[in-house]
Amino acid sequence: MLYQSLSAVLSLLIKLILFYLPAYVANGSPVVFSKIYGPGHPIDMGIVFSDGKRLLGDGKTFEGFITGTVAGSVIGLFLAQMGLHSVSSSITLSLGAMMGDSLGSFVK
Repeated sequence: MLYQSLSAVLSLLIKLILFYLPAYVANGSPVVFSKIYGPGHPIDMGIVFSDGKRLLGDGKTFEGFITGTVAGSVIGLFLAQMGLHSVSSSITLSLGAMMGDSLGSFVK
């Protein structure tokens, strides 16, 4: 009985990790790829908010946004080929992770 419960919990945990994997990859890949392509073009284009600080800061670039979305989507495509994910949800998760990251930078 306990073994079946642990097995069910572990199975659910693995499914959750695989489901959110495109978002995890999308969120982390701009940091890795920025070492390759260097400083990019800021999404906020240098616009300053009323408090005198940049809207998003130097860390949020068009290159990073695109890289994150593409990297997460590619991982999702691999998972979809194995029957573990759908293409549309992986693209949505990747894009949502990047938009949420940008929104978090604005709030900061």
